[in-house]
Amino acid sequence: MFFCIQYVNNFSTEFAHKIKTIFERHIPFCKFIPYFKKNKTLLSYFSRQYKKFDSDSNTGVYSIPCANCNLSYIGQTGRNLSLRIKEHKYSIKSDRSSAISEHSNTGHCVNFNGAKFIHFENDLGKRLIAESLLLKNKQVLPNNTPSFKLKVFT
Repeated sequence: MFFCIQYVNNFSTEFAHKIKTIFERHIPFCKFIPYFKKNKTLLSYFSRQYKKFDSDSNTGVYSIPCANCNLSYIGQTGRNLSLRIKEHKYSIKSDRSSAISEHSNTGHCVNFNGAKFIHFENDLGKRLIAESLLLKNKQVLPNNTPSFKLKVFT
């Protein structure tokens, strides 16, 4: 049996888990599978190990590695990662000035398939601080600058 829940935030997943537990305790011969409705897309959800988020709907700090060297681009986004990757690809094709397009102009190939979140954060202020801190701890592209400069580093 499937049941749909409108996804709002993390509390939606906790609520769905509690409902699932109650259903399965009282009706043990049925398996209840919740799924979330978000942006007119149904996100298949629960397995035995519960995922906290869908990997493409998160917000946070992400990393895009270079395929030719050990440098990475670090950025932050409040939108889904696949959309942000498309914007980076467009900046390379349209010769827009960005750290990724400048690095790809040196003959290096950016590994967009290796892009991943390295820190999940919904709050913009915390996300900007996390991006700044992660930029200082990683080997990043030469022009990869933080969105928010911390006074600690100046």
